[in-house]
Amino acid sequence: ITPVPSPAPTICEERMKWHPDEKFSVCINDYNYPPEWTNPNVENDYFYESLEECCKGVFGTPECPYIDVCNPTANPTSSPMLSPSESPVVTIITPVPSPAPTICEERMKWH
Repeated sequence: ITPVPSPAPTICEERMKWHPDEKFSVCINDYNYPPEWTNPNVENDYFYESLEECCKGVFGTPECPYIDVCNPTANPTSSPMLSPSESPVVTIITPVPSPAPTICEERMKWH
């Protein structure tokens, strides 16, 4: 007899809402926020479904500094290391593709 499988665990991204940190310096998706932000009258002013929505709502731009607790990176060290480490936690996203680079034929001259 095969036991009935348990429900799949909820992945981090589905549980966490994006919001500004208390200093309004980054968007973050953790549970560390003032309890009054969960008041139904103001909740929509602080919580967002995506990082891009948080950046637009808090900073007025689709990209901003953020901390993603669902995809953490190593904290940078204060002095150089012998081998490379991961990037710092606070990064800038670019949700919209950058303009395409000039193709080779436009840059190169025949000679």
